[in-house]
Amino acid sequence: MTPAPSFTPDVDGAYVLELEVSDSDEADSDTVTVLLGAGDGTFTFENVELPENRIFLAEVVYKGIENTSDFMIVEAGQSFLSLPPLVLYDVTQDTSGLVVDELDIFLSTATEDTYEILALYNFRNTGDSVVYVEMKDSQEIPFLKFPEGAQPRGYEAMQDSAPFTSTADGFAMAPNEIPYSIIAFSSVASQKEIVISQPIVLSMAVVRVFVPEGMEVDSNLVTLGSLEDIQGDFYQSYIASDLQAGEVLSLTISGAPKLPSASPQTTSLNSKLLIGAGGLGIALLIAGAWMYLRDRPQSAEDLEADDEFETAEDVMDAIIALDDLHRGKKISEEAYQKRRAELKGILKDLV
Repeated sequence: MTPAPSFTPDVDGAYVLELEVSDSDEADSDTVTVLLGAGDGTFTFENVELPENRIFLAEVVYKGIENTSDFMIVEAGQSFLSLPPLVLYDVTQDTSGLVVDELDIFLSTATEDTYEILALYNFRNTGDSVVYVEMKDSQEIPFLKFPEGAQPRGYEAMQDSAPFTSTADGFAMAPNEIPYSIIAFSSVASQKEIVISQPIVLSMAVVRVFVPEGMEVDSNLVTLGSLEDIQGDFYQSYIASDLQAGEVLSLTISGAPKLPSASPQTTSLNSKLLIGAGGLGIALLIAGAWMYLRDRPQSAEDLEADDEFETAEDVMDAIIALDDLHRGKKISEEAYQKRRAELKGILKDLV
């Protein structure tokens, strides 16, 4: 019984490899360090039992970035298992190669005295390196700036975003044609005229601005768009195109919302837009906390909050998160075994 995952490293070196094995009864992992020459990337774990429905995946730490293989499930009578290849990339902190497809900025009433600003970025890493982002004391993603003068609230990934990889002090993004999607939260005080100055760090093909019906945007960089229905509330849109790195999008917003959500007792746009957001992406960054960009629920209740998994990969993410909680002794053995059996049942239905 010899599972043989493989990969081809970009350069010679020592690689720390972890094989994680899990089934409905238990979870275990084994770590081994191997020396590989370029082009010689096959490694083997011998004497590993292959009972039916056992799940295998491999994790490779390369240049400080954790890379995880797709998982495989053992079929009845199988005596050999080969995990899909892992592609390792060089690592860079240069974000200039990221391509921002669009930025959508939403203004919504939060309280009688405050407006919340939600800036939704969609961008891709089309290069040949993993882009590593270090979160410094400002807790701001350097290429996704908060509006000048606004109060930063944090970041969150949308559910359909390409997957992020968490690091000890930030996050990383592998090359991917699937867009990464992040919402930047901030707020401003309610005034007769609100001035928003949005720094453009990376060139952007399209920027759309949405304000509640009854409010207007004045800027020499935007043109009037259409009135949009967003989950029952109407927002006036404005459009800017081909903004270049280094520009500042200055917006002067006036008027009063006609929306029912202008009342602080009703649900804000923040809540409406983020139903389902972050469940498979970044956890909300609160002031003073580091950003965690891998699906790691923080409690056993979080793991039971939503069983509406769309893919087998989603279920595997939940199983990995559950195993992390169990290893950290954050949930009881009984709760762990019960929830794990439930997830395994869901996984079988999806594969």
